[in-house]
Amino acid sequence: MKTGLLPVIFAASFFASCKKSDKAPEPPKEFIQVQKVDFGEGALNFQYNEQHQLSRADIVYNIEEEEAPVLAAYISWTYQDGFPTKAEVFNKSEAIFRKTSELHYKADAQKRIAYVAMGRMSENGNMQWGDTADYTFNASNKLTSIKYRGEGSTANLFAYDNNGNFKQENTLKRVENETFEYSYEYQYDNNTNPFAVNGLGITLFTLFQGELFEVSHILSNNNPVKAKTVYLRKTLNGDGQATYTYQISTTKEFVNALDEIGGLKQVTTNTSNETRENGAVTNAYNNQSILKYTCIKKQQ
Repeated sequence: MKTGLLPVIFAASFFASCKKSDKAPEPPKEFIQVQKVDFGEGALNFQYNEQHQLSRADIVYNIEEEEAPVLAAYISWTYQDGFPTKAEVFNKSEAIFRKTSELHYKADAQKRIAYVAMGRMSENGNMQWGDTADYTFNASNKLTSIKYRGEGSTANLFAYDNNGNFKQENTLKRVENETFEYSYEYQYDNNTNPFAVNGLGITLFTLFQGELFEVSHILSNNNPVKAKTVYLRKTLNGDGQATYTYQISTTKEFVNALDEIGGLKQVTTNTSNETRENGAVTNAYNNQSILKYTCIKKQQ
């Protein structure tokens, strides 16, 4: 839905043209917009409304190498006065697209996503509403917590560095004779993250969480180059000395290739995982994944 922004711009331009001024007009604000993300066996194709907000995402899969990708599902967003009010998910079943789930959004005073309710379509065609969550943001409009409603639910907390990039705080918890420690390390480049533009990252986050895109990517102002998580569990004796240790270390290094306009072209994620018991390596593996991006330059 149109927000009335264009009449305001035209009116401002008209009155400005009637006034004499020595100041040169400011050039339009340019930004990088993601059009497509190729994840190997398929891709996400994005469409936007007149306000450059995500309005649709098509999920296609490569069935045959020599044939065009097949549309398997799509998500459409509805906006009111510049705020997303609804997301509808349609999946293909027997050559027909049927609605399988739906998200409803409510805004806070700053028109940020403050509440999300998720419904899933039942076999009899009725929408069954279940999961709900409250979102909170800081003064820089960065997501700081998600509180899922329900008995015994706890809040997921999010923190950021001085550049507005996602990080997690180290934690240490003791339960009887055991300690549980999580430590984190994040590094980012100095390039603008396209997911930080026009709410693209947070809109995708409400649907995908961390399933396709790294949380450090879609919630940050810059592109991540490293994310490391170390989980350490210790069993202690009566003197507080460790008699048993169990550690899992996961390191992700991101190689970000840019295109000629400064947009993301490819993100190669190299993941290494190592498990240790009492200091000895018991399991280790490495893998690599690649996301290929198509971006264009737009004017705000």
